[in-house]
Amino acid sequence: MKLGANIKENNEGCTFKVLAPYAQDVWVIGDFNNWGEGAPNQMMRDNEGIWSVDVLEAKADQKYKFRIKGPIWNDVVLERPDPWARQMVHSAGASIIKDSRRFNWTDENWNPPFFEEMVIYELHVSTFIGKNDGQSYPGNFQQLKSKLDYIKNLGANTIELLPIHEYAGDDYLGYAPVAFFPIEHAYGSSEGKAYDDFKDFVNTAHAKELAVISDVEFNHFTDRQGDDKWIWDYDGDTKYGKGGIYFNGHNTQWGPAPNWEDPRVIEYVEECCRYYLTELHVDGLRWDAPQNIKDKPNGWDAMRDIIWNLQTTPGYEKKIFIAENLPYEKAVVESGNFDSGWWVQFHHSLEKALGGRQDKGGSIEHGINGGDYSAIYKRVIYTLGHDEVRNGSQYLVNEFGGRNDWNARAKRRLMSALQFIVPGIPMIWQGEEFLQDGNFQDNEEHAINWHYQTDDFGSQMQKMYQDALFIRKDFTAFRYGDLVWAHAQDKNRIFAFLRNDPVNGQTMLVVVNFGDTDWTHNYSYGVNTGGIYGQWMQIFCSQDAAYGGWDGAGNAFYTPWTQGDGKVYLNMPKYGVVVMQLK
Repeated sequence: MKLGANIKENNEGCTFKVLAPYAQDVWVIGDFNNWGEGAPNQMMRDNEGIWSVDVLEAKADQKYKFRIKGPIWNDVVLERPDPWARQMVHSAGASIIKDSRRFNWTDENWNPPFFEEMVIYELHVSTFIGKNDGQSYPGNFQQLKSKLDYIKNLGANTIELLPIHEYAGDDYLGYAPVAFFPIEHAYGSSEGKAYDDFKDFVNTAHAKELAVISDVEFNHFTDRQGDDKWIWDYDGDTKYGKGGIYFNGHNTQWGPAPNWEDPRVIEYVEECCRYYLTELHVDGLRWDAPQNIKDKPNGWDAMRDIIWNLQTTPGYEKKIFIAENLPYEKAVVESGNFDSGWWVQFHHSLEKALGGRQDKGGSIEHGINGGDYSAIYKRVIYTLGHDEVRNGSQYLVNEFGGRNDWNARAKRRLMSALQFIVPGIPMIWQGEEFLQDGNFQDNEEHAINWHYQTDDFGSQMQKMYQDALFIRKDFTAFRYGDLVWAHAQDKNRIFAFLRNDPVNGQTMLVVVNFGDTDWTHNYSYGVNTGGIYGQWMQIFCSQDAAYGGWDGAGNAFYTPWTQGDGKVYLNMPKYGVVVMQLK
């Protein structure tokens, strides 16, 4: 890293560097000099306002801070953590020297999945672990390793972590960083271990053929007042009341925005990305709320340039960059140089169609295939994300009637099945696959309840996820094929679309019944096949008995032909998804 504390190549001490352009003087204090009680190590300033010093006595895992004498118009002495530190004791505590070369990586032959092949499992480290799973709450990186086999066996191949920046306090979701580089201390197995434990987690995930991507929160810093907000007026510069070198007076609804007009701040963000991608071996970054960067002075150009610089870096060709721009905008994804973007309209539109919240969704057709995307992987498709289960919202099974309600579970199966067979990168939110209920908060009461994984309802739902993901993996049409509408939504709320992969000779007809009427008598419901004639066989039905439906709900052991009227006649269960393959 360009700044921060870096162990020297010959292991003879550590080089400290910090940006403090308005300071009159800067010292580094820490365990190595008795916190300056004797002779603090004075730093030298260059022409760009970067202060540096080599300290021979400094060693890995020692604690330190910078003692800064403010500018002449604010003659104060401040003790500040290091914004570039890899680790802190806690959000208002000392920084910790970490040796970036110490960890023994074994993933040199690792290759992440192609974007079209990705299946993302999004989780929050604290609440994913510790409730009815035999482990202690809250979760940490070491405990999270025990869940890797579960995630892989479900059918996911990519883990997305909510932000792991050091954030204000211990009980939050990661979206209030005190600085961008330090890894959240609470995720370590002991003091000062989060940085090392995260590397171990990533290395273990790669050994199990699981990619790891991380949310990054670059649109704002914490707005918590007091010692956690130490990056504000960092070097004592209060002259204009705008927050000093990292700020320019602009805000988001969550906290102060970085100064995207300052090249030094832009470099801070870009180097943090490189730190994740190179030093921590992360496979991609999901940028939180880039619309709150885009609307700041020079924010759009700065963000686009950072992503472009990363996209064109040798060795980063397989890294993925995702925009959580809500609602989805093709221009932000593609002109912003991102690889993909969150398609929240899928959630809103299907939620509305199934009787849930009505104020945000569009048509079913738009939810399934909107966005004017230019490639299959340009959309991340999800029924739930972390924001859809908090801020007054809850898990969809609650919204539809609760875990004990058959219709609620059926509606949930419909939405979940579709997310794996429409164009895009599917994303699962923690616990949805076994019908987690309630809402999402960072406390033990609302942590993932692993008892649900093994009860009847949870086991049935989990099997459906595994089977749906199996057919996604087994048939390229679902990963690479175009979507063509075949049967326009009719008065019974049934419609159908084709997924075609002509290269591999695959044609799939996906039929969906959003209505509450069963059409499961004598294969009597005619569905247009989009001009495709031939014989069909069922490969999936979301209302199968194994998933909580019933025997005979679908079209097992029935191989109908397209009839002269251009239709194939099927059983269509209520709130059901049926997938037919052209033989």
